Amino acid sequence: MCRLSSQLLTLAISTVVSVGVAVVVVSRYAEDEGEVLDFHTVDERVVDEVSRDVAERAALETAEGRLLRAALDEETVREMMPLKGPARNYNPFCYFHRRPGLSLVQKWNEHPNGKFPIVTNSLGLRSDRELAETAPDLRILVAGDSHIDGVCANAECFPSQLEERLLAARPERSVEVINGSSGAYSFYHYLGVLERVLDLGVQPDLFVMVVYGGNDFLGVFLWHFFHATLRPKNSKDDLARRDEVAEKYPQALGQALNAAAYFRRGGPREVETALRMGREATREVQRLCAEEGIELLVMYLPSPTEMPKHADQEKLVAGAEVMRLSGEDLDLLGTMADRYLEEIAALGVPTIDLRPSFRSLQGPLYWARDLHLNLEGHKAAADLSAPWIESRWDAWRE
Repeated sequence: MCRLSSQLLTLAISTVVSVGVAVVVVSRYAEDEGEVLDFHTVDERVVDEVSRDVAERAALETAEGRLLRAALDEETVREMMPLKGPARNYNPFCYFHRRPGLSLVQKWNEHPNGKFPIVTNSLGLRSDRELAETAPDLRILVAGDSHIDGVCANAECFPSQLEERLLAARPERSVEVINGSSGAYSFYHYLGVLERVLDLGVQPDLFVMVVYGGNDFLGVFLWHFFHATLRPKNSKDDLARRDEVAEKYPQALGQALNAAAYFRRGGPREVETALRMGREATREVQRLCAEEGIELLVMYLPSPTEMPKHADQEKLVAGAEVMRLSGEDLDLLGTMADRYLEEIAALGVPTIDLRPSFRSLQGPLYWARDLHLNLEGHKAAADLSAPWIESRWDAWRE
């Protein structure tokens, strides 16, 4: 057993718990139905009975100054996260990932071909090929949520587009960009993706963590779980409005409105808790990268609510009206992103904020159908990040 496996398994917890802030939103693909957004609901009552014991054990096993967390066994993850069904496999590091060997075709009217393939390799990574047996000149691991996992073919998504641009810039050198992303991932999962890949014996030169402003801060539910602290609860009216939007505008709910409603409900205190969670999780990623000799880059991907000229706002506006969310409520997500980027920059973490460059572009960058990053959005993210990486390549290899 390797060092990472030993560290993680010493934290293992064998208890079943249901926990959550409201719903976990995850994409499911069905050829006949098209893309479907599933809402993984969780029982908030149970966590208050269990998390105290979990947090006590986690505290005993977590070194001082490290991110408080504990490994979750498969049964626990199935209760807390969207692991039900055959499309995802359990993993002790990142909790779940896509099933290996997927080969599906997704109908998609907005796509130029009217459809796109969904393919995973033997490790459950969104890739048409296996990882290189011999380390390339530059190996990059990318971790993001469903946007970076890609509502498109593997060759069209940001990691593949990034690889293509780096190869074009340095054709004499070999490059491999690994897409470790998955729907419903956030900060704790991104750390777990890095741990999982290292545990497999794969050593990246650069780890790119893509933080999505529309729902990644909802990962605060795991912070509360590991610290045995209370989350803001939904009122009956909150639940009724959320359920109505989930029925009418599930895309808008999952991409931004659920988070906006949660942080309005939780107020400044919960905003600060979520920002601390993001900062401390990123600090743990930074620590692991330094320990393993890996460069770290954090990219910020904005919610469609932050890009009104580049994303269809119809579902967002209609859903916000049902949930009685104001413009200020929606703007809070961008404000939280500003704070997060400032705080991790102060830690010495390099960042790329995609918002200014996205705003300078013309045309939609998100699919109208489900508000995920579209083909132009993936291309734009690669165009903006490739020069930054290429300019630092030689320094990393010294």
